[in-house]
Amino acid sequence: MTNLLENKISISYRRDDFVSYMIIKIEDEEAIINYQTEMITNNKIPRLLQVDIRRKDNKACFYYNITSKIPLSQFLNRRKITKEELMAILVQITETMLAGMNFLLYNKCFILQEKYIYINPATNEIFLLYLPVSYDAGVKMSLRNFVINLIVYSADIDDEDTSDNYIQKILNYAKCETFNIADFNKLLVRMCAEDVEKVRQEDEPLEENMKEITYDNLSFKNRQNLYRQEVVKNKISSFIIAGISQLIILAFLLLSKDFLKSLSGNIKTTYFAIGLILVAVDVIIFKNLLAKRKGEHTGIKHEHGDEHEYGCDYEYGNKYEDKCEDKSISNHQYNTELLAVSREEKPFLKCMRDGVEEEVLISNSDFLIGRLEGYVDYIVQNNAVGKVHAQIITREGKYYVKDLNSKNGTFINDIQIDSNTEHEIKNGDIITFANSDYEFKVCLNLEGV
Repeated sequence: MTNLLENKISISYRRDDFVSYMIIKIEDEEAIINYQTEMITNNKIPRLLQVDIRRKDNKACFYYNITSKIPLSQFLNRRKITKEELMAILVQITETMLAGMNFLLYNKCFILQEKYIYINPATNEIFLLYLPVSYDAGVKMSLRNFVINLIVYSADIDDEDTSDNYIQKILNYAKCETFNIADFNKLLVRMCAEDVEKVRQEDEPLEENMKEITYDNLSFKNRQNLYRQEVVKNKISSFIIAGISQLIILAFLLLSKDFLKSLSGNIKTTYFAIGLILVAVDVIIFKNLLAKRKGEHTGIKHEHGDEHEYGCDYEYGNKYEDKCEDKSISNHQYNTELLAVSREEKPFLKCMRDGVEEEVLISNSDFLIGRLEGYVDYIVQNNAVGKVHAQIITREGKYYVKDLNSKNGTFINDIQIDSNTEHEIKNGDIITFANSDYEFKVCLNLEGV
C-alpha cells in the first residue's frame, strides 16, 4: 500500500458476533469510485474479500470479512513453502486480478502486500483486498514488486526441486520491460502444466519398477510380514498334501482287499502291518516337505544388518531381548540422559480434560493454537475452536494473546477481545478459546538447578 493511499485511509479491526472485520475508513470520500463499490458489494467475486459499506463518524467505512483467514505474511513466517504452493499463490492472485476485469475493476486497486493479502491456512486459498479508491499507481510496478519481494525476501521456499530453475524464470519475467498480468498468468499456468506432465512421466517407470521388486529389496518389517503370510500358505498347502496322501493310502487298501485275502495268515495282522508301513511313508513325505519349505528362508536381516531366525517371535522394546536369542541391543540404549535446565520463566496453559489436569507448555515466542494439525503448535480437540484460532506472543518478558479472526472469538477473564490485536495476559488470567477455558500460568523453572 503506497504512502499516497495510506494518507487517505485508516485501518482498524473489529468483531461483530461471529465475524471478524478489517475496517478501512476512507478520509477523502471524493476518492471513492462509486460504481466499483456497487460491484464489489453486490457481487460475490471469487477470491475477493467480501465487503460491505457502513458509515462511522460521518465517514465511509469498508468492512472486509476476514473470518478464519490469516495474513499471507504470517503464513509465510511459519514455515517453508513448496514450489507447488508458491505457484498456486501466484496463479490465484493473477487469476483474481484478470477476473476482476469482467466486473470493471481496476488492477491498480488490488492491494498487493503480504499483510493485506489473506489466506485460508486449511485450504491455501488466497483472498485479495480490493479498495475502490482513486489514486495514482502503476499496476505493473505493484505486481512486479510484489513478486520479487515475495520470492527474494518474504517466502522461505523449499529448494529441493530447482532442476528447472523455475524461480529464476519467474524473476526474469518480473523484471522484463514487457511484463503484464495476462502473459505472466500464462507463464505460471504453463509451468504448472509442465510439472504435472513431468510427474506423470516419472510415475510410469515407477509402476514398472514396482513389478520387479524382489524379496531382497524389501525392508525388514515387510520381509517379516511376507514371511508370516508364506508360513500360513505353507501350512495350508502342507495339510492339503497330507490329506491327499491319506486318501491315496485308503484307496490302495480298498483296491488290494482281494489280494490280501488270498495271502495266508491272519488278515487283520496283514492289514495292520501294511497300514503301518504306508503311514510311515506318509510321515516321511510330510516331514521332508515341511523341512524343504522351512529351509527356503532360514533367516531375515534386520534393518541394521543383524540376522535373526524366523522362529524368533520378533517384538520391539524390552520384550525383544526376552523373546529373541540376539542380545546385541542392551538396556542402556533406552535410558535418556537428563540435562540441566536453566533458571528461567516457564509459561504454560493449564486446563482440565475429563477430570485430568493438562499443562500446555508455550514452547516458542510465536505460539499458535487451533485445530489445524501440522500448522498450529497446540491442537485443541474442539470443533468450536478455529483451525488457526489464536496466537500467544512472548516479547521482552511479557506475554500477549491475539485472536486470529476466529468465528467464536477469544476471551480474557470472560471479556471478548478484538481480533488481530495484541492483548497482554498475566499469571492467573483465564483465556477462553471459543468455549475452551485455559488458565495462563508463569512459573520459575528450577528443574536441573
